[in-house]
Amino acid sequence: MTLTPGDEIVPPKRTSQPLRPRARLLRAFGDELISSESVALTELVKNSYDADATGVLIRFVAPLEVGAGRIEVIDNGHGMTLDTIQTTWMEPGTLNRKRNKRSEGLGRRVLGEKGIGRFAASRLADHLEVVTRRAASDNETHVEFDWTQFDDDSRYLSEIQAQWWETKPEELTETGLLGQLVTLLEASPSSSRGTVLRMFGLRDAWDEDKLMALRGTLAKIVVPILDSDQQRADFGIYLVVPDGMGPVGGPRRASGVPRTAALFHLRFNCHRRLLRPRTAFACVSN
Repeated sequence: MTLTPGDEIVPPKRTSQPLRPRARLLRAFGDELISSESVALTELVKNSYDADATGVLIRFVAPLEVGAGRIEVIDNGHGMTLDTIQTTWMEPGTLNRKRNKRSEGLGRRVLGEKGIGRFAASRLADHLEVVTRRAASDNETHVEFDWTQFDDDSRYLSEIQAQWWETKPEELTETGLLGQLVTLLEASPSSSRGTVLRMFGLRDAWDEDKLMALRGTLAKIVVPILDSDQQRADFGIYLVVPDGMGPVGGPRRASGVPRTAALFHLRFNCHRRLLRPRTAFACVSN
């Protein structure tokens, strides 16, 4: 079109719309960010450390086959409120890690990266139940994630729903799963607080070779030096696997741990300088 003097120039009308990511994008991110099952579990252990836990118990429950079995990660950290679940766990890429470089209680240097804990969980299994409790709470908060929803090519990320509910404490008590960890730590609980990550419907099978690789990966976790010269931090990692999987040493008694299980114990001690972790295998019986 040819313009003549006096013609009004009308700019093109512009509009905008938000991007609508497909749900499968989140699943793809998880598989790319987390290179292996061992790395996934190590990231979850780091999260327990960041929560000021003094110990974490990793339980493998047979059968450790695709679509079956489960992995449980239990810690005695400070736990999460429902608000934290809704604003951190349900917001991938949260700025929480950038804002908080130190843990809320002990001032530990945060080890977890980029808030990718939920990606680690999705890398391990198709379903996740989070059970968590703060020290001052009279309830446990349960949240359930069905990662298979993210495999539906037709669904958008905004359409994915996670269910949550609250109950009276059962698992995060001295007689529940938390009590098993406390027994292994050989310590009296200061309060009934912590978090359980229960992952079921395994995406990959686990054999003795993978468990040995996991042991090696966990042994390489670097515990940062704390600022206070007088402060001493102990962090124990307990790996319980079905009987017959992995090397087993001498006997050790631990109440509440299944008789048909082998226990791997890895403990870190930090005091001014980084010390090499002590490792040991033990057979667990009631």
